[in-house]
Amino acid sequence: MRTRLKHAYLQLLAAILTIGLSACVGTASAQELSQNVLQSYWQQLETVDWIAQGPAKPRHVLYEFVDPNCGYCHQLWGEMQAEYSHGVQVRYILLGIISDSSPYKAAAILEAADPAAALRQNERLWGENPDGSKGGGIQPLASLDFSMRLKLMMHFKLAQNFGVLGTPGLVWKDQQGQ
Repeated sequence: MRTRLKHAYLQLLAAILTIGLSACVGTASAQELSQNVLQSYWQQLETVDWIAQGPAKPRHVLYEFVDPNCGYCHQLWGEMQAEYSHGVQVRYILLGIISDSSPYKAAAILEAADPAAALRQNERLWGENPDGSKGGGIQPLASLDFSMRLKLMMHFKLAQNFGVLGTPGLVWKDQQGQ
């Protein structure tokens, strides 16, 4: 029953997106559509559950799609620490795609009382997992509810919309706002 409900919900979501895009196609040129779609994706970036690190009033904002078990994400996280003092704010958008524990660790971070502290814990305890596995050091949740699964699926779809095929994936606007 739960699988059927999930499948029906995803079909409804796909139908709504198709109708919305069809409406745009009839009234806009290809270039306008492309700009409208990118603007829509950017607006989605600003409203999904991201975790900010860096100054509260940044000069530059960088969105980073990450997986809690991604070694390259871990390396970039360490390298970005120095950039915070230069006015860069990184907004981390969690995915759960690399290993079986990834979505459970992503959920543990997102559902923590202080997600930014949970993300830092995941990175600081990198590779110190009780089972000896590589990856983030936060304790994964035992289970995921439907809303968290949906949230992680939305994060993944947004990453795909920007052409992000792996982690880390970076998205930002240049000086001209593009």
